[in-house]
Amino acid sequence: MRVRQASLLVSAVLIVGCAGVSVPPESPLVRDELEPDVPGHEDETGDNSRVLPVGATFRDVVNAARRLEAQGESASEIPCVFSLMPSGHWRLDGDLASGVNPLPSGIPGLVDELRDRGSAWQVLSRYGAFGPADAPLSLAALTSDVPRAGDENLVLVAIDDERVVWRHMTEPSVGGESDELGEAQVGEILGADPGAILVSAEPGVSLRRVRGALGTLGEQGVRVGVAVALPLGTALPSRDALASGQTGLCAELQPLADDEPVGGRSVEALRSGLSPLLQGGASQCVESSRWSGSAEARIELHLRIVADGSVRDVCAISDETGSSSLRLCIVERVRGLRFSPAAGTDEVRLPLVLVEAERVPRRLFCEEPAS
Repeated sequence: MRVRQASLLVSAVLIVGCAGVSVPPESPLVRDELEPDVPGHEDETGDNSRVLPVGATFRDVVNAARRLEAQGESASEIPCVFSLMPSGHWRLDGDLASGVNPLPSGIPGLVDELRDRGSAWQVLSRYGAFGPADAPLSLAALTSDVPRAGDENLVLVAIDDERVVWRHMTEPSVGGESDELGEAQVGEILGADPGAILVSAEPGVSLRRVRGALGTLGEQGVRVGVAVALPLGTALPSRDALASGQTGLCAELQPLADDEPVGGRSVEALRSGLSPLLQGGASQCVESSRWSGSAEARIELHLRIVADGSVRDVCAISDETGSSSLRLCIVERVRGLRFSPAAGTDEVRLPLVLVEAERVPRRLFCEEPAS
């Protein structure tokens, strides 16, 4: 799908709430765990927030995803999640849509949790929660297209420095273990006809290890995404709240206070801030939510942009798509945008027209040829 911008208007905005994630107080979700003295971290990666060190770890991936979401730059139409550059650096090219904000860095002992305790697991994405609601192990999706609405029979592949363990979502006792995935193990995983595969790793595991451990799994035509494990004991939002058809819709009009300063951003400044949404973010939502409505549908948003450039409130005042998962994804994309600072608050009315277009298959790992 692609997105055509219908118009940009300045108007009043309505406020909508959203379900949150409850995390044990002793397990803070956000920590800057990048260690400059670790080999590979001294490499110059320039100003590109998507470029990772030569020795990049899963922790570095999560740190980069945090930065991109904070900068409103998580959208991408590149058909790879990770690209290995000729310099040896990695680049996080994938379209990102984390199920939790802020993201954790993963948990040590993830492989043991699956292997020794046979934990059932669930995963939260921007499109809902998947798996048993009482599962002790919870993960947050990092990539936008896995999992998506309608996915069933998901498989989780967890990696540490020595082992690869995989478990089915619907039958956590079904799975296996190896030092890396050979043809036999890949065949076993795919033989269960999974709807999609989620890959996760412990924080210190290198991307080279992840790539090597997966073998040919990411090249078999099945959708493969990335997820990060949440601290044990993390409570996810209730399924009723996530499944509500009203999610992301505007409620009662909440006018600004009379004495709140107006931002006065120009239409050009607003367009610039909206560009990540219009140049790929909304299109990725359409693809990931498996929207199968009419060839063209309109959704109209109200958003409130405060002085520091962040989006404080956003909701849909009208929605012709008929898909609550698509609406929620677009609302969350807008919530992550960053605009230029201004003297106060601007209220924007944004109509979007969603138009049918060809979908592009994605790969987990790509390698750039040397020039």
